Amino acid sequence: NTLSKQVETDLKNFLGSSITLYICNCGLEETQLSAAEKERFSQIKNQKAKKNWLMGRAALKQVMLKAYDPGKMELQDIETADLKMPHARLSLSHCDEFAVALASPEGSLGTGIDIEGKR
Repeated sequence: NTLSKQVETDLKNFLGSSITLYICNCGLEETQLSAAEKERFSQIKNQKAKKNWLMGRAALKQVMLKAYDPGKMELQDIETADLKMPHARLSLSHCDEFAVALASPEGSLGTGIDIEGKR
């Protein structure tokens, strides 16, 4: 999306390294989840937490698609259920309004991102 591309370009220029960023304000459909992700999603009882989890999965899958396998996979083929955070190359943060995922290049020291909602 346009906002992701602009922020990604600004960060690349500022940091001097190649990162991949994705910002989203909508979640995935359940059909875009793997079997393991559907199982994990079914365990979330709170509706707000479900919405945030789906937004986070959308951002994470999009950033992985862009960074690691552009044009070769579908969102439902990307497995995120077993990812542990913090991760060496991936970072994910979300609030009520949107989610942001960031991928750093192989061999980098790692990357972290944090967003805060309105208080």
